[in-house]
Amino acid sequence: MRRRSEIAVPEWAHKIEDMRQTRKLSQEGFGNRVGVSAMAVSRWERGVAEPTGETYILLGNLADAPL
Repeated sequence: MRRRSEIAVPEWAHKIEDMRQTRKLSQEGFGNRVGVSAMAVSRWERGVAEPTGETYILLGNLADAPL
C-alpha cells in the first residue's frame, strides 16, 4: 500500500500552484478569481482533485495564456 507522501503530485497541480504564487495570491484570493473556495485550490495544488474543464478555461484566461 502506498502512503500519501509516496504519491507523485501531477504536473498540472504544480502549474496551478506556480500560477497562484507568481501572482502573489493566497489560496483564497486565487479561488475568488476563478469562483471556487480556498479548499478547492488546496486540493488542486495537492493533486487530490482536478479542476473542471470550465475552470481550466478560467485559469487560462487568468494566465493570459492558452495552457
